[in-house]
Amino acid sequence: MLKFRADVGDGEVIVPVREVTGRVLRQVLEYCEMHARHDAASSACGDEAARERLRKEIEEWDARFIDVDLSAFYDLLMVGGLQDLAVLE
Repeated sequence: MLKFRADVGDGEVIVPVREVTGRVLRQVLEYCEMHARHDAASSACGDEAARERLRKEIEEWDARFIDVDLSAFYDLLMVGGLQDLAVLE
């Protein structure tokens, strides 16, 4: 079984990766990295208007991220369910 380490808050977590192709795993990692960067930028932002702009940007990015063919979308949903990634379910 393939495993990878991820920094989560103050520590690390080891996430087992089952039944995932390299292509789908890259997409999941891209999603997680984008949301981690967005969360950090949003937390550091003191201006409400800037936070709203960041919120709209991530919503648009998410819409483009899932604008894939049905097979790819199914793969992402399955990975979300298999890996307990609620954000992809």
